[in-house]
Amino acid sequence: MSKRFFDPLVEKDAEILRELAEDDSNVLSDAEDSEGEEDAVENQLESSDTEQEISSEDDEEVEEPVVKMILGKDKITRWKLQMPVQNVRTRLHNIVSHLPGVKGAARNARSVLACWSAFFDDDILNLIVSNTNKYIFSKKDSYSRERDYKITNLSEIKAFIGLLYMAEFHRNSRLNTADLWAIDNSGIELLRITMSRNRFHFPMQNVRFDEKETRNERKICDKLAPIRDLFKMFVEKCQQNYSVGEYVTVDEMLLPFRGKCSFRQYIPSKPSNYGIKILALVDSKMFYTTNLGIYVRVQPVGPYKVDNSAISVVKRLCAPLSGSGRNITGDNSLASIL
Repeated sequence: MSKRFFDPLVEKDAEILRELAEDDSNVLSDAEDSEGEEDAVENQLESSDTEQEISSEDDEEVEEPVVKMILGKDKITRWKLQMPVQNVRTRLHNIVSHLPGVKGAARNARSVLACWSAFFDDDILNLIVSNTNKYIFSKKDSYSRERDYKITNLSEIKAFIGLLYMAEFHRNSRLNTADLWAIDNSGIELLRITMSRNRFHFPMQNVRFDEKETRNERKICDKLAPIRDLFKMFVEKCQQNYSVGEYVTVDEMLLPFRGKCSFRQYIPSKPSNYGIKILALVDSKMFYTTNLGIYVRVQPVGPYKVDNSAISVVKRLCAPLSGSGRNITGDNSLASIL
């Protein structure tokens, strides 16, 4: 055959070989592309895992939200502005260990007189009778007749206190006794039946709560000497007859009094400007007083000299409830201590 006959065939074969070579290169390039895509996907997954790990680490490192707080007056105590979570278990130190309610002898009281006697029992009244009779006996030389200084007894002291309650009940505590014992139907008949007017004046003038002979000696170290024993016994009765609830309050009150007293206070913001300042620990729900303290300014050097700072006053009043799990509140003068 001539050379001219083979040239077209050679050129066609060469063209076919070129096409096959191009197809192979395309297949290889597609495979490389797919491998590149797989690598990219794997890289993306790896990067995403890394990002998740980083984000999780960031979440672990995120601090809790800042709780807004304010400082108390003492510049130490911190108070949270947010309300505490309510649906949580009560903390151990907030569990009240003594159930609230009436206790002791007061549980058997079924009348008004029985309730009153739970606080002013015969021990307190006999203390008044004993000291009053001692004072009457010391003044016997000033009376011309023996019947004029007749000593008192427990029944008469009870009747005397009852008449004082009766006069206050009728809003006649500031009236002259001549008007209260009037026989023209303008007075109170029960007063005349119980005791004569002259006899009512006698215990009014001579009733005493301590021994007058030793008072000056005791006042050297105690300004509260004339009422110390009686006041202590009454506070003990308050604590024996009732157990306060979960919430108690510390506050002060001004007992109206304008007589002669070295620790009488003047507080213009109170309804009665003049009186004796008394600090009280009171049940916030039942308004029951469980502890009292009389403010006498500065006591003389001795066993009754105490610190009158706010923190010391609160600690003394709350001592009977220490460790019982009660919640104690107070006004702004005591809030930083509580």
